[in-house]
Amino acid sequence: RTLEPPLTEALAPFANATLHVADAVELDLAALDPAPTKVVANLPYGVAATVLLRTVEELPGATLWLAMVQREVAERLAAGPEKGKLYGATSVLAQLSCEVKVLRRVPATVFHQRRQPQEQQRVFRHEPAGRTFGLEQRHVAGADSGHTKAELP
Repeated sequence: RTLEPPLTEALAPFANATLHVADAVELDLAALDPAPTKVVANLPYGVAATVLLRTVEELPGATLWLAMVQREVAERLAAGPEKGKLYGATSVLAQLSCEVKVLRRVPATVFHQRRQPQEQQRVFRHEPAGRTFGLEQRHVAGADSGHTKAELP
């Protein structure tokens, strides 16, 4: 919440930008008015893939996702079958509807906090690929199987 005032100030000149400071897992995406056309986020490891895949599914008008996440999450979302263990249900679901690209590395030294992240961050981009996914594709990909990351092959 400490970022809310400076972000509000930075976005003030832009009438087409809306800041939503909320728990991304709990946020009622359908209630956002106007519906977002872009999603920009800095997401923690534990919820990053869930939140991003949920927004891809529930915000059909979004045309761009730009997010900073931990390296493993970004690499998993962008992984192809040749990436072995990184490739899985998360990769399949992300790539069913979007072109996913890891844009850049963000070193831990850029963070101003008492304890810098141990893991390097990555900024990545999702752009719609003209495909959609829903419950059927989620089932086929195994994303609704109740397995945790550690249990997935």
